[in-house]
Amino acid sequence: MHFLGLHLKDECILSAYQQQIFNKRVPAELFPEYFIIKVNNFDDVAKNSLDEWIYYLKNTELPERFKARGLKKVEERLMYDKMDTTARQQYDQYLKDVKISKSMIDTAKLEGIIEGERKGKLEGKLEGKLEGKIEIILSSYDDGLDITRIARITKLSEAEVVRILKEHGKE
Repeated sequence: MHFLGLHLKDECILSAYQQQIFNKRVPAELFPEYFIIKVNNFDDVAKNSLDEWIYYLKNTELPERFKARGLKKVEERLMYDKMDTTARQQYDQYLKDVKISKSMIDTAKLEGIIEGERKGKLEGKLEGKLEGKIEIILSSYDDGLDITRIARITKLSEAEVVRILKEHGKE
């Protein structure tokens, strides 16, 4: 097996030193499933996504037009690596603050949902109790009980009993 350069089609060979260290004659004996890329010989002309990666490896910069998969993450990391110590610390603190804020928002949302469900159940119970009391007030009034006695039975004020009776056209 021969390793050929992608653009120049030149054959890749092991140096004498590499042959001595690895006790191999050709790159295929070392890396039968890999490409060997001569980054320093790259002419900086990106014709495909592999070329874009080679360009990055050689120049440690990324032109905006490059769209190879994974390069966006590399660019973010490159920007981070180029920051001075102070800027990096500020950025790390910013990321930490964003995580804390997101966590607080998520917690508040969850607590709001739980509280809403709790209030909903409580309001439902109170509404059910009030509806039951209204039925008692209306039927007691229809049976001739006076407002004072109805208020005592339902444990509502007389004014509240009168209000309910008026709302239901009884007073």
